[in-house]
Amino acid sequence: VVLAPPGGRGSIHWAYVETEGWLGFRNRISNKFLCHDWNGRLKCSAEQHDGWRHFSITSVPKGGYIMQMVVWWTLRPIAINVEKGPQKLGKTGNKLSDGIIWELVNI
Repeated sequence: VVLAPPGGRGSIHWAYVETEGWLGFRNRISNKFLCHDWNGRLKCSAEQHDGWRHFSITSVPKGGYIMQMVVWWTLRPIAINVEKGPQKLGKTGNKLSDGIIWELVNI
């Protein structure tokens, strides 16, 4: 998942689903689920919500939420992966404070 400026190309609307207590995010345009590749970067290509598509959300005292993904048996926060070129999202944080704070809006 590549970070884009507001008003840029891309789809910003996601539907959340719950399976066995785990959250998942399905893109409303492609109908695919948010998952990750072998390098830990997020992508939107999964056909179903299981395994590498499980998220947990933790509220932050000052407002917002930190999204975490299951990596084997550990929750890892979603953070920004700085690479050559565009910034990308990945499950690379080691502690909750590494995570991006999200605002989740019900539309």
